[in-house]
Amino acid sequence: MKFYSFTLFAAFAVFALGACGKKAQAEPQPQKDSVAVAHDTVVEKPKEESFTFETFSKKLKTKHFAYDTKFVLAQSNSNPNLANAINEWVNEQLGGKYQGNLNDGDAMLNYYQKRWVREEEKDVTDGENNFAISKVYETEQFITLEAETYWFGGGAHGGSSLVGATFRKSDGRKFDKSMIGNEKMLRHQLIRGLIKALEVSNKEELSGVLQCSAIDGYDDVDTRLALLPLPEADPWLTKKGMQLVYQQYEIAPYAAGSPSVLIPLVKLHPMLNASGKTYLK
Repeated sequence: MKFYSFTLFAAFAVFALGACGKKAQAEPQPQKDSVAVAHDTVVEKPKEESFTFETFSKKLKTKHFAYDTKFVLAQSNSNPNLANAINEWVNEQLGGKYQGNLNDGDAMLNYYQKRWVREEEKDVTDGENNFAISKVYETEQFITLEAETYWFGGGAHGGSSLVGATFRKSDGRKFDKSMIGNEKMLRHQLIRGLIKALEVSNKEELSGVLQCSAIDGYDDVDTRLALLPLPEADPWLTKKGMQLVYQQYEIAPYAAGSPSVLIPLVKLHPMLNASGKTYLK
Protein backbone atom coordinates (compact mmCIF):
# COMPACT_ATOMS: atom_id res chain seq x y z
CA MET A 1 0.00 0.00 0.00
CA LYS A 2 2.79 2.35 0.73
CA PHE A 3 4.46 1.41 -2.54
CA TYR A 4 1.24 1.91 -4.42
CA SER A 5 0.66 5.28 -2.81
CA PHE A 6 4.17 6.44 -3.59
CA THR A 7 3.85 5.34 -7.19
CA LEU A 8 0.54 7.12 -7.57
CA PHE A 9 1.97 10.27 -6.00
CA ALA A 10 5.00 10.19 -8.25
CA ALA A 11 2.87 9.73 -11.35
CA PHE A 12 0.70 12.61 -10.33
CA ALA A 13 3.73 14.84 -9.73
CA VAL A 14 5.20 14.03 -13.13
CA PHE A 15 1.87 14.78 -14.78
CA ALA A 16 1.62 18.12 -12.96
CA LEU A 17 5.15 19.14 -13.88
CA GLY A 18 4.51 18.24 -17.49
CA ALA A 19 1.34 20.25 -17.54
CA CYS A 20 3.11 23.25 -16.04
CA GLY A 21 5.85 22.99 -18.63
CA LYS A 22 3.38 22.95 -21.49
CA LYS A 23 1.54 25.90 -20.00
CA ALA A 24 4.75 27.89 -19.78
CA GLN A 25 5.56 27.13 -23.37
CA ALA A 26 2.09 27.90 -24.63
CA GLU A 27 1.74 31.18 -22.80
CA PRO A 28 3.01 33.90 -25.13
CA GLN A 29 5.61 36.28 -23.83
CA PRO A 30 4.37 39.81 -23.48
CA GLN A 31 5.64 42.00 -26.31
CA LYS A 32 6.67 45.56 -26.08
CA ASP A 33 4.21 47.98 -27.52
CA SER A 34 5.22 49.02 -31.04
CA VAL A 35 5.22 52.77 -31.66
CA ALA A 36 4.23 54.02 -35.15
CA VAL A 37 6.09 57.20 -36.03
CA ALA A 38 4.08 59.42 -38.37
CA HIS A 39 5.97 61.89 -40.53
CA ASP A 40 3.85 64.94 -41.38
CA THR A 41 4.05 66.02 -45.02
CA VAL A 42 4.02 69.80 -45.35
CA VAL A 43 2.33 70.87 -48.55
CA GLU A 44 2.92 74.49 -49.42
CA LYS A 45 -0.16 76.18 -50.75
CA PRO A 46 0.41 78.05 -53.98
CA LYS A 47 0.42 81.78 -53.53
CA GLU A 48 -2.80 83.42 -54.58
CA GLU A 49 -2.38 85.48 -57.71
CA SER A 50 -2.94 89.13 -57.04
CA PHE A 51 -2.75 92.48 -58.79
CA THR A 52 -3.52 95.50 -56.67
CA PHE A 53 -2.73 99.19 -56.41
CA GLU A 54 -1.31 100.85 -53.33
CA THR A 55 -1.67 104.58 -52.76
CA PHE A 56 1.15 106.74 -51.41
CA SER A 57 0.59 110.34 -50.38
CA LYS A 58 2.31 113.07 -48.42
CA LYS A 59 1.91 116.80 -47.86
CA LEU A 60 4.93 118.95 -47.10
CA LYS A 61 5.19 122.67 -46.35
CA THR A 62 8.42 124.62 -46.61
CA LYS A 63 9.18 128.31 -46.41
CA HIS A 64 8.67 128.71 -50.15
CA PHE A 65 6.41 125.89 -51.39
CA ALA A 66 3.52 123.65 -50.41
CA TYR A 67 3.82 120.11 -51.79
CA ASP A 68 0.90 117.74 -52.18
CA THR A 69 1.91 114.44 -53.76
CA LYS A 70 -0.28 111.40 -54.28
CA PHE A 71 0.24 108.44 -56.58
CA VAL A 72 -0.43 104.73 -56.96
CA LEU A 73 1.94 101.85 -57.64
CA ALA A 74 1.02 98.41 -58.90
CA GLN A 75 1.78 95.46 -56.63
CA SER A 76 1.63 92.01 -58.22
CA ASN A 77 2.95 88.46 -57.90
CA SER A 78 1.07 87.30 -61.00
CA ASN A 79 1.85 89.87 -63.71
CA PRO A 80 5.25 91.46 -63.07
CA ASN A 81 5.58 92.83 -66.61
CA LEU A 82 2.38 94.84 -66.29
CA ALA A 83 3.22 96.06 -62.78
CA ASN A 84 6.73 97.11 -63.80
CA ALA A 85 5.48 98.98 -66.89
CA ILE A 86 2.96 100.91 -64.80
CA ASN A 87 5.44 101.76 -62.04
CA GLU A 88 8.06 102.90 -64.55
CA TRP A 89 5.51 105.26 -66.09
CA VAL A 90 4.59 106.67 -62.67
CA ASN A 91 8.27 107.25 -61.98
CA GLU A 92 8.65 109.07 -65.30
CA GLN A 93 5.73 111.38 -64.51
CA LEU A 94 7.31 112.33 -61.21
CA GLY A 95 10.61 113.17 -62.86
CA GLY A 96 12.28 109.96 -63.98
CA LYS A 97 15.26 110.36 -61.63
CA TYR A 98 14.47 107.81 -58.94
CA GLN A 99 16.57 104.65 -59.39
CA GLY A 100 15.51 102.63 -56.36
CA ASN A 101 12.98 99.83 -55.96
CA LEU A 102 9.94 100.73 -58.07
CA ASN A 103 7.69 98.85 -55.65
CA ASP A 104 8.79 100.99 -52.70
CA GLY A 105 6.38 103.91 -52.89
CA ASP A 106 7.51 105.49 -49.64
CA ALA A 107 11.11 105.66 -50.84
CA MET A 108 10.03 107.08 -54.20
CA LEU A 109 7.81 109.69 -52.56
CA ASN A 110 10.49 110.85 -50.13
CA TYR A 111 13.10 110.98 -52.88
CA TYR A 112 11.09 113.31 -55.11
CA GLN A 113 9.88 115.64 -52.40
CA LYS A 114 13.43 116.07 -51.10
CA ARG A 115 14.65 116.70 -54.64
CA TRP A 116 11.96 119.31 -55.28
CA VAL A 117 12.80 121.09 -52.05
CA ARG A 118 16.47 121.29 -53.07
CA GLU A 119 15.51 122.69 -56.48
CA GLU A 120 12.71 125.04 -55.43
CA GLU A 121 12.95 128.72 -56.20
CA LYS A 122 13.93 130.71 -53.12
CA ASP A 123 12.23 133.92 -54.14
CA VAL A 124 8.77 132.33 -54.00
CA THR A 125 6.68 132.56 -50.85
CA ASP A 126 3.42 130.86 -51.88
CA GLY A 127 4.54 128.28 -54.39
CA GLU A 128 2.55 125.12 -55.08
CA ASN A 129 3.62 121.74 -56.39
CA ASN A 130 0.76 119.26 -56.71
CA PHE A 131 0.92 115.77 -58.23
CA ALA A 132 -1.95 113.28 -58.41
CA ILE A 133 -1.63 109.96 -60.26
CA SER A 134 -4.50 107.49 -60.08
CA LYS A 135 -6.09 104.52 -61.78
CA VAL A 136 -9.18 105.75 -63.63
CA TYR A 137 -10.42 102.79 -65.67
CA GLU A 138 -9.95 99.05 -66.09
CA THR A 139 -11.30 96.33 -68.39
CA GLU A 140 -10.36 92.69 -68.98
CA GLN A 141 -7.88 93.92 -71.60
CA PHE A 142 -6.28 97.05 -70.12
CA ILE A 143 -5.70 99.41 -67.20
CA THR A 144 -5.63 103.21 -67.55
CA LEU A 145 -3.94 105.74 -65.28
CA GLU A 146 -4.02 109.54 -65.37
CA ALA A 147 -1.56 112.06 -63.98
CA GLU A 148 -2.66 115.60 -63.10
CA THR A 149 -0.18 118.26 -62.06
CA TYR A 150 -0.36 121.86 -60.98
CA TRP A 151 2.64 124.06 -60.35
CA PHE A 152 2.86 127.69 -59.29
CA GLY A 153 6.15 129.46 -58.83
CA GLY A 154 5.05 133.07 -58.80
CA GLY A 155 4.01 135.29 -61.66
CA ALA A 156 0.63 135.87 -63.23
CA HIS A 157 -0.57 132.27 -63.13
CA GLY A 158 0.48 128.71 -62.56
CA GLY A 159 0.65 125.82 -64.95
CA SER A 160 -1.16 122.51 -65.16
CA SER A 161 -1.04 119.34 -67.20
CA LEU A 162 -3.07 116.20 -67.75
CA VAL A 163 -1.66 113.03 -69.29
CA GLY A 164 -2.72 109.42 -69.24
CA ALA A 165 -1.50 105.97 -70.13
CA THR A 166 -3.24 102.72 -71.02
CA PHE A 167 -1.44 99.42 -70.42
CA ARG A 168 -2.35 96.10 -72.05
CA LYS A 169 -2.74 93.45 -69.37
CA SER A 170 -1.33 90.60 -71.44
CA ASP A 171 2.18 92.08 -71.69
CA GLY A 172 2.22 95.57 -70.16
CA ARG A 173 2.56 97.39 -73.48
CA LYS A 174 1.43 101.01 -73.39
CA PHE A 175 -1.11 102.24 -75.92
CA ASP A 176 0.43 104.87 -78.20
CA LYS A 177 0.06 106.75 -81.47
CA SER A 178 1.69 103.96 -83.47
CA MET A 179 -1.50 101.93 -83.00
CA ILE A 180 -3.54 104.40 -85.05
CA GLY A 181 -3.79 102.84 -88.50
CA ASN A 182 -6.02 105.41 -90.23
CA GLU A 183 -4.68 108.87 -89.43
CA LYS A 184 -6.88 110.54 -92.05
CA MET A 185 -9.99 109.33 -90.24
CA LEU A 186 -8.49 110.36 -86.91
CA ARG A 187 -7.62 113.84 -88.13
CA HIS A 188 -11.18 114.39 -89.30
CA GLN A 189 -12.45 113.62 -85.80
CA LEU A 190 -9.65 115.66 -84.24
CA ILE A 191 -10.56 118.83 -86.13
CA ARG A 192 -14.23 118.43 -85.26
CA GLY A 193 -13.31 117.93 -81.62
CA LEU A 194 -11.02 120.97 -81.51
CA ILE A 195 -13.72 123.21 -82.97
CA LYS A 196 -15.88 122.23 -80.02
CA ALA A 197 -13.09 122.35 -77.42
CA LEU A 198 -11.89 125.81 -78.45
CA GLU A 199 -15.45 127.09 -78.81
CA VAL A 200 -15.20 128.24 -82.41
CA SER A 201 -17.70 127.82 -85.22
CA ASN A 202 -15.74 126.44 -88.15
CA LYS A 203 -12.34 125.46 -89.54
CA GLU A 204 -11.48 129.02 -90.49
CA GLU A 205 -11.95 130.26 -86.93
CA LEU A 206 -10.07 127.25 -85.60
CA SER A 207 -7.12 127.99 -87.85
CA GLY A 208 -7.06 131.55 -86.59
CA VAL A 209 -6.85 130.44 -82.96
CA LEU A 210 -4.11 127.85 -83.41
CA GLN A 211 -0.54 128.83 -82.58
CA CYS A 212 1.97 126.15 -83.40
CA SER A 213 5.43 126.32 -84.96
CA ALA A 214 4.59 123.46 -87.33
CA ILE A 215 1.89 125.51 -89.06
CA ASP A 216 2.81 129.13 -88.38
CA GLY A 217 4.45 129.56 -91.79
CA TYR A 218 1.27 128.71 -93.72
CA ASP A 219 -1.79 130.82 -94.50
CA ASP A 220 -4.07 128.31 -96.21
CA VAL A 221 -6.59 126.92 -93.72
CA ASP A 222 -6.66 123.38 -95.09
CA THR A 223 -2.87 123.22 -95.15
CA ARG A 224 -2.59 124.46 -91.58
CA LEU A 225 -5.10 121.92 -90.30
CA ALA A 226 -3.55 119.10 -92.31
CA LEU A 227 -0.12 119.83 -90.80
CA LEU A 228 -1.37 120.29 -87.25
CA PRO A 229 0.53 117.69 -85.19
CA LEU A 230 -1.15 115.24 -82.88
CA PRO A 231 -0.71 115.91 -79.16
CA GLU A 232 2.82 115.31 -77.93
CA ALA A 233 1.47 113.04 -75.19
CA ASP A 234 0.22 109.63 -76.28
CA PRO A 235 -3.54 109.09 -76.28
CA TRP A 236 -5.17 106.85 -73.69
CA LEU A 237 -8.35 104.84 -73.43
CA THR A 238 -11.27 105.59 -71.14
CA LYS A 239 -14.74 104.18 -70.67
CA LYS A 240 -16.05 106.50 -73.38
CA GLY A 241 -13.27 106.28 -75.94
CA MET A 242 -9.78 107.52 -76.81
CA GLN A 243 -8.63 110.70 -75.10
CA LEU A 244 -6.25 113.15 -76.81
CA VAL A 245 -5.01 116.15 -74.82
CA TYR A 246 -2.87 119.09 -75.90
CA GLN A 247 -1.01 120.69 -73.01
CA GLN A 248 -1.02 124.40 -72.26
CA TYR A 249 0.70 126.46 -74.99
CA GLU A 250 1.10 123.38 -77.20
CA ILE A 251 -1.22 124.61 -79.98
CA ALA A 252 -2.95 127.66 -78.48
CA PRO A 253 -2.45 130.54 -75.99
CA TYR A 254 -2.66 130.01 -72.23
CA ALA A 255 -6.26 131.24 -72.19
CA ALA A 256 -7.26 128.25 -74.32
CA GLY A 257 -6.24 125.88 -71.55
CA SER A 258 -5.50 122.29 -72.51
CA PRO A 259 -7.68 121.46 -75.50
CA SER A 260 -8.87 117.86 -75.39
CA VAL A 261 -10.71 115.64 -77.83
CA LEU A 262 -12.53 112.39 -77.12
CA ILE A 263 -12.94 109.89 -79.95
CA PRO A 264 -15.98 107.71 -79.14
CA LEU A 265 -15.43 103.95 -79.05
CA VAL A 266 -17.83 103.34 -81.94
CA LYS A 267 -15.71 105.59 -84.17
CA LEU A 268 -12.36 104.54 -82.73
CA HIS A 269 -12.27 100.88 -83.75
CA PRO A 270 -11.93 101.49 -87.53
CA MET A 271 -9.03 103.90 -86.89
CA LEU A 272 -6.83 101.37 -85.10
CA ASN A 273 -4.41 98.86 -86.57
CA ALA A 274 -4.33 95.19 -85.53
CA SER A 275 -2.24 95.90 -82.44
CA GLY A 276 -4.50 98.73 -81.32
CA LYS A 277 -7.63 96.65 -81.70
CA THR A 278 -6.35 94.09 -79.17
CA TYR A 279 -7.13 96.64 -76.45
CA LEU A 280 -10.80 96.70 -77.39
CA LYS A 281 -11.65 92.98 -77.64
